[in-house]
Amino acid sequence: LVNAVIPNSVTIIDYSAFWGCGSLSNVVIPEGVTTIATSAFRNCNSLTDLTIPASTVDIGASAFSGCSELTNVTMSEGLLSIGDSAFSDCSGLTSIAIPEGVMNIGYGAFSDCRSLKNITIPESVTSIDRYAFRGCSSLNNVVIPESITSISDGLFEECSSLNSLRIPESVTSIGNSAFSGCSSLTSVAIPEGVTSIDSSTFSGCSSLTSVTIPESVTSIGDYAFRDCSGLTSVTIPEGVTSIGDGAFWSCSSLTSVAIPEGVTSIGEGAFVYCQKLSKLWLPKTIALIEDYAFADCGRLKSVYYSGSELEWNQITIKDGNDALKKQNASVA
Repeated sequence: LVNAVIPNSVTIIDYSAFWGCGSLSNVVIPEGVTTIATSAFRNCNSLTDLTIPASTVDIGASAFSGCSELTNVTMSEGLLSIGDSAFSDCSGLTSIAIPEGVMNIGYGAFSDCRSLKNITIPESVTSIDRYAFRGCSSLNNVVIPESITSISDGLFEECSSLNSLRIPESVTSIGNSAFSGCSSLTSVAIPEGVTSIDSSTFSGCSSLTSVTIPESVTSIGDYAFRDCSGLTSVTIPEGVTSIGDGAFWSCSSLTSVAIPEGVTSIGEGAFVYCQKLSKLWLPKTIALIEDYAFADCGRLKSVYYSGSELEWNQITIKDGNDALKKQNASVA
């Protein structure tokens, strides 16, 4: 099957209707089709151009997944939802404009579209599910609309060409690994209202040189900034009370860190392999420093503590924190 003309009487293209039609290079979807169901055109890897008619309101899960030669997709206003993995592994797709009216973009909807450089997301979109753009390694710019309140887990994970990003003020939560592996990202401002930086959120962002963490953040999760080797400074706000395991692991360009009053614990390996770290300020609120929190910080010779010597001696400092030996510490 090379060409498919679907009759005007059809309203639903059903489950797996053309799945695996590897020679199908041209299909005309008529006005009147309201639903393109799950896996309808999955692995039609000769399909190059696609026009979704204005009558279509729903593109189902994996509907065009694996259409590796698909380079042009035109969607019309009227579309409301793009399903899970709908266009995943469409490795030839270079740009896409999601029309106004779409409200939901599903789990992994455009994941591993490795040639995708540009995507337009309209203000009508209120929900983008996990991993929607994971592995879009050519994506270099994206505008997240103000209608979005949550950046879900792994949303832009391994988008290694992403160098420009504005997180809108409407966002109040950023999920695990949301920007992990975005190795071209140079700066990011986290908006006021976000209360936590979750696990591995920015891990592997090796070009990240600056990050703005708002006062609303109360916790920095495990491995949040791991392997951010270009990060030279970070300001941890007063509201933070805990710094997770490996939070700044191998941030090898970090030269100084001030832990604010209110932080009570620093997780295991939090600053391990921060080889240029030479100055550290610790608050009197600190009660626990876990194993190897400051291991292999060979240049750390200046530790400033805001409490008394008596309070310093009451801190639980676990193994592998030789840099925090008393001779390196200055107490108030």
